[in-house]
Amino acid sequence: MRPVEIVGAMVALIGAARLATVELRDVRSHPIDERYAGLAERIPLHATVGYIAEEGLETLEGQRRFSQASYSLAPRLVLPDDGATALVLVDLDHAAQTKAHAASAAMTVVLTLPSGVALLERSQPSTAHPANR
Repeated sequence: MRPVEIVGAMVALIGAARLATVELRDVRSHPIDERYAGLAERIPLHATVGYIAEEGLETLEGQRRFSQASYSLAPRLVLPDDGATALVLVDLDHAAQTKAHAASAAMTVVLTLPSGVALLERSQPSTAHPANR
């Protein structure tokens, strides 16, 4: 390799390392477990939980929140809500929205966290889901 190529490779490597450090720092600034603290003890270990969010799963923010919820509640299975699970994790921006959503969907609020996350219980889950058989 010529000296110019070596210097170019070193600059690229340093830039990649710096970018990775910035991305890691950003992840650390949003602690996952704190957002969902208090939920795990309210949900059985082998439960399947529905997930509803303000940000749809088609957005990057929605995917991030869904992934964080899944990670925090493992080994519990978190799936996009299809009406078939008894328990539903709701990630809406305002508590008033959570209460309104629960009322309109015939669900009861089990727990509301300061982070805006709430656990709801459906009175009549659909029997189509294998977790409810």
